[in-house]
Amino acid sequence: MKKVRYKGNYLEIYDSIGEMPITRFQAYNRFCLIDSGIGGGLEGVQKHIDAIKRLMSSGKHEDAAKELVNYHQNLIFIIEKSNPELMSFICLIKSINGKDLPELTADIIEKTIKELGKDGLTIGKVRGALNDFKKKVILSLKFSSQNFRIVQKQKSFSPI
Repeated sequence: MKKVRYKGNYLEIYDSIGEMPITRFQAYNRFCLIDSGIGGGLEGVQKHIDAIKRLMSSGKHEDAAKELVNYHQNLIFIIEKSNPELMSFICLIKSINGKDLPELTADIIEKTIKELGKDGLTIGKVRGALNDFKKKVILSLKFSSQNFRIVQKQKSFSPI
């Protein structure tokens, strides 16, 4: 667990996937996947426009049509003030000011984003926390996969 103080709020944040309840980890993964494929901000809009141009110019009209659907969903997220990147961050929070976040619902996530935003939490801080968490997850997965390969090799050489 990592404890962070930001503008009068004390956030207790999950520091690794090993600490997270499985429902939080599933929600975190879901929002990361949505954010990487669809996006929820203006950066995503430009990404989709560039992809659509590229696909159209190379004659991949079906793929361009799929990209248009993602572009449309990105615009809906912006209009509804719903951002999957921020939602993935909320999944990492165990407690705020000593009070545990209840089971994550759309209402709880939205309320938490509004409260933290009102208290001045910046997108820079959010992205920093997400990047730190992702780095630890990647290192953890690399280490786990290396251990798995070593175990597999050992098993293949052992006599039966």
